[in-house]
Amino acid sequence: MTQYMDELSKKAADLSAKINLTNTAMINLELPPPLKQKISKYIYNTHTTNNLQTDMEKFLRDLRPELKSQVEKTSFMIVIEQNYVMRALLKKRTDDIYEQSILLQKTTMRNSKKRF
Repeated sequence: MTQYMDELSKKAADLSAKINLTNTAMINLELPPPLKQKISKYIYNTHTTNNLQTDMEKFLRDLRPELKSQVEKTSFMIVIEQNYVMRALLKKRTDDIYEQSILLQKTTMRNSKKRF
C-alpha cells in the first residue's frame, strides 16, 4: 500500500512539474487565454493517458499468460462493442460462422445417413 501511495505521489508531482513548466512557458509567450486552456487540457490529457498506458503495461506484465489473454480479449470486446462499425462486422462474422456450422451439421447428417 505504501508503494502504491508513493507512486501516486510521484505521478502527482510529475504532473504538477509539467503543468508549472507549461504555465511558465505560456506566460512568457503571452499566449491568449483560449489557447492556454487548450494547451493545459492537452498536457493534462496526454500525461494521464501516458500514465494509464504505463500502468496497464505493468499490470499485464505481472499476470500469468492465460489471465493476460483473458484481460486483453475482454478489453478488446468492450472496445468492439462500443464501436458501431466493429460491432456490425463482428455480428456479420458471427452470423457467417453460425451459417457455416449449420451447413456443416446438415452435411454431416446427410453423410452419416448415406453410410447406413
